[in-house]
Amino acid sequence: MDRCHQWLRPCAMTEVHKQHLEARLAGTCEWIQTNQVFIEWKGSQTASAAERILRISGNHGCGKSVLASALVQSLEAEGQCVNLFAFSMTDADRQTAASVARFAIARSLKKTDRSGIGAVYNVLSDDGNPSTCQLWYLLGQVRERNKTQDSYVLDGLDEASGPPQEVINLIVRLLEQCTKSKCIILGRPFAFEVLPHEVAQGSRHIRMDEIYTGPDIEAFIDAGIGRVEMLDDPDLRALASSTLKANTQGMFLWGKLMLDELQSSLSLSQKDVTDKLQDLRDGLEQAYERAFNRLKTRLKKNQIELLRNVLTFTISARRPLRVIEMAWAHALQTKCTASRAKVSVQNCLLNDPEKLITRICGEFIAVRNGRVILNHSSIKDFLTREECAWDSASASGLRTFHIGALEANGALARICFEYLNMEDHGFPMREPETFSSLYGLHQFVRYASYNFVFHALDSISILAEYAKQLGEFCDSVRLISWVDHLTFCWHEDGFEPALIDALREFIELFDALVECGERIRPRVIAQIEEEISTRTSSYGMNDIRTFHLKICLGSLRLEESGIMGEFDTAAECLANSTETNATASSRGIGSLQRHPNPLSEEVPAIENLVQLLRKGDITKPQHQVSLAIGVFARFWKKGALDPLHVLYRLLLVKAEHLPAFALLGVGYFYFNLDKYERAVEICQKILSRVENTGQRVEAQAYELMGMSYKELGRYEHATRFLTLVTGGLEKKHIRNRTWLRDAYVRAGLFKEGLSAFEQIVARDRKKHGNTHRYVLVDALQLGVLLGELGRYEDAVEVLRHLVSIANGNRDLRACSTNLWAIAGIGLELCNLGRPQEAIAWLAENAMDIRFDAHRRIQAHVHYALGSAYYLKAGTDQHSLISAIYHLEHSVSHLRAVTRRDDERLCWYLYHLCAALMAAGRFGELLPNARRSLEASEKLYGKNHSYFQGALVQLAAALDGTGRRERARKFRRETAAGIARDQGIQKACYFLASIAHKAEDQRNPDEAIKWFEESMRLERAHIRVLTCPFYMRDRLFGLFERQEKYEEALRLQKGTAKSARVHFGSDHWHSVRTRLWLGLAFFPSGRYIEARGCLLDVKRIIQGTYLDGTLFSFDVEVLLTNALWMLGELEETLLILRKALGCFNRLEAPSGLNGGWVTRNLEFVKELLHKAEGGLGEDDWHSEVKENSAQIPPV
Repeated sequence: MDRCHQWLRPCAMTEVHKQHLEARLAGTCEWIQTNQVFIEWKGSQTASAAERILRISGNHGCGKSVLASALVQSLEAEGQCVNLFAFSMTDADRQTAASVARFAIARSLKKTDRSGIGAVYNVLSDDGNPSTCQLWYLLGQVRERNKTQDSYVLDGLDEASGPPQEVINLIVRLLEQCTKSKCIILGRPFAFEVLPHEVAQGSRHIRMDEIYTGPDIEAFIDAGIGRVEMLDDPDLRALASSTLKANTQGMFLWGKLMLDELQSSLSLSQKDVTDKLQDLRDGLEQAYERAFNRLKTRLKKNQIELLRNVLTFTISARRPLRVIEMAWAHALQTKCTASRAKVSVQNCLLNDPEKLITRICGEFIAVRNGRVILNHSSIKDFLTREECAWDSASASGLRTFHIGALEANGALARICFEYLNMEDHGFPMREPETFSSLYGLHQFVRYASYNFVFHALDSISILAEYAKQLGEFCDSVRLISWVDHLTFCWHEDGFEPALIDALREFIELFDALVECGERIRPRVIAQIEEEISTRTSSYGMNDIRTFHLKICLGSLRLEESGIMGEFDTAAECLANSTETNATASSRGIGSLQRHPNPLSEEVPAIENLVQLLRKGDITKPQHQVSLAIGVFARFWKKGALDPLHVLYRLLLVKAEHLPAFALLGVGYFYFNLDKYERAVEICQKILSRVENTGQRVEAQAYELMGMSYKELGRYEHATRFLTLVTGGLEKKHIRNRTWLRDAYVRAGLFKEGLSAFEQIVARDRKKHGNTHRYVLVDALQLGVLLGELGRYEDAVEVLRHLVSIANGNRDLRACSTNLWAIAGIGLELCNLGRPQEAIAWLAENAMDIRFDAHRRIQAHVHYALGSAYYLKAGTDQHSLISAIYHLEHSVSHLRAVTRRDDERLCWYLYHLCAALMAAGRFGELLPNARRSLEASEKLYGKNHSYFQGALVQLAAALDGTGRRERARKFRRETAAGIARDQGIQKACYFLASIAHKAEDQRNPDEAIKWFEESMRLERAHIRVLTCPFYMRDRLFGLFERQEKYEEALRLQKGTAKSARVHFGSDHWHSVRTRLWLGLAFFPSGRYIEARGCLLDVKRIIQGTYLDGTLFSFDVEVLLTNALWMLGELEETLLILRKALGCFNRLEAPSGLNGGWVTRNLEFVKELLHKAEGGLGEDDWHSEVKENSAQIPPV
């Protein structure tokens, strides 16, 4: 239970609920109980999911949160189990749909038995970091197990960080699964503007306006006025009451702010109070302006600075800060902005910070459970308004309180870095026992360690500002202290992958800002290597205190395939085409000042970026394009904007004046972001200027168009453009040949592809000679193409010729083309069924080669060896160990050089899983099978054989690790999902394909389970299938291949009975299954029962449309088999002659059935000839046994 809670990391809602109830005035919120819509919602028991949703909308400050807690309290008083979740824009743990699921699962686990907790634990331990959909599915599973009528109250939907409709969609699915549950969702009106159709039509809605809340607000004001000491005069109290009630506009919050203002005006005379009441202005913004103007007048300068810092950090921090963390943040910010250079941070720390924060900031800030939070989310809306909103006369003096996202994140990034750079804060991974004491000594280290990079990425300017200090930091031991603390925080956060992505992005962006010699990646690597060496000598190679540093080092050494490297030349070209110095660069980009509005309308941060790039002293001209592209890529990944629009705004305003190569760089940018249509559009613009000029950029544009069309699945277009570039000024000769060959194969143009590559080989040989590297590349692709066409012997011949040429040249022997060919020969030998020869070949030619610069090829060699050993394992089980060893290495080597799943990794994973399954190593199989299933679905789709095989592997892994119930459920859910997507008929065939994949992978038991799942589906829909009992027939064949004759017989008995029950004795399906039953008796030697079944079939079809057909001929032939085995020779001869006469009047069909009939005919003629020739009885039985064994199934 505790471990599940740790993984789930649910937010604490108890204190939030308690806070709302404390704010509720006695007697308020009762209107909801008599509201007709609410009464109907409460009474809906068997309604649809949408009808069990109640939406309550209202403006800021109208009392939605207090109403939510009041509803929870009243429903719980009626005996219901209610879960309250309140979204919060200032708390990252309360902003997403995943947060809701984590909280609800944690609540449900308290009512779950041990087995239910175990099921949740298994999912969390298997998946590590479940996705949002997985969490909601898990919530549904827990709810089904609990069988309780839980209801959900979701408050503040407008404060969710994602689209509100995502939360609503997930709620609908949960309610569809839990038919007795209900949900109330509260939020501002805009959160409900976009709704799923069924929710918009079916859900109930209440709008909180003054009709409902008016009496409660009046009671709230009357109670508040009673606490204002200066309003002791009845007339004055009546005036205050009537004035405030007339201006609330349905907002409790506005009334509270006005009461606070009156309470603070203790020194005013009665006339002053009257004037103030008459001078009240409408609206929440005006109320906040009055409050801040009042505080600005009353507070001292240092107190105003404290108020501003507390508000800034509360709004912009990634989670609510503890009081002591807020004190450190304020102290660090004070030091950073102090005019004196040597100000101690300790001297800036607050004495009794909680008391000071409450006294100075209490109108807007509250301290709950030791954490600093906003009193209301509308405060954030007010302080983060656009700058133009501060131009009014009443607000112009309050600009110091305006909070801009860029400046706030910059301030937080700055103070986090200042704290980390003050000193080393201990080494919790080196000395785990000091973990708790370190956090007591260094009270801001948790927040600073984990969140520095996130704030830095949201405020790019500080990267340049702190370049020198950050470089020195990376050269010091303080870096290792940070990494240690970061690791602990990462563990507490459930190994959230967002941190790794942020760190990589941070390093890329920083290194794009500085000169090559100042980049931090090599400096970080050097520092970590030094620390690993120190810890290894102290603790040993495999100690946990060293392990996390090795992970960091490995990640940093990966070959990053990000977009920055693609644009070095493009950036330089663009910079040179505009201006060559910083000032000129500023003028070049300064032309964009004429178009500021479209940018700021889309993403406010873009305008700040433009201003940053215009400052020539901050960013070197040759890095500006790379920096901009990196930032835009990040925004695009977050869904913030379309990079095409922004790039045209920032870089392509005058595209016709830019060099074609700079445009090509933008085209590659789109290609790397998987925006292939845009890449094609850019290339078309380039070609309109350079086509038929013979320039290098023309060939590269063709190259990019071909690659883009291939990724779009338009393979014929891809072959056209990639063929155009061959033989020209190609940029990537090897990759072009690979993509061209692949495009021909995927387009199904096998003959055309073979012809094209033969021409390419001939042309390049004539141009470069037989031993040129390009000719070898062409020959490699020709050999691979032959292999993909199934011409394995020809492929081996071509590749052996290539290897012989390369091995004769010392410079070519270790080239990548030769190494690929060596591995390819091994695989083609496997395809030819010669695994031992493949092993010998690879051992002789590949094992003594160093693959330092060719990790992908090394992975492929291991894959070829693993495949060969796996094939050999059919006769030598010890070979499985070698197969697994090489396949594991193929996966690990490839993962070390690729950032995403590709087809090659999918192959390797699939075959590794097959070997692990064959070896019975199910514990290792489980995680690999999950990855294989995910990769195959992503790359190939659900109808591909790899996906079907991965389903088998995952089910077998679950069974093999003792999770049989989960395996059974997995098969059943898979079957249901396929039936839902493709229909029952196709689902049955799909499941049969999965079963055959299991048989191919040497797991007949798993094949039987998938067949049984397909039979279950078949039984439930037998009358709507065009081929009922097809699955039983397939399973019967599997039983016979496995020599499980008794199981096969039982199956056919059940099939015959089922057909008779569903269709009647004389129906075609009953006749056919009766024939199968007769056939099933043969392997067990039960010829009497076989004869009886076949005679029944013969009797039923006599005189029907089947009599005298090829089917009746088949029945006669099978009947003679039974009679022969029973020694009834005369009857056998009679039936054989009659059957032969019948057949002579029929036309044999073509195809598979024709082959079956032809074999039967030849069999009949041969036995008749031998029988009439006086074959002895012993010889007769021998002949029958020999031939009957060859009879194929019907």
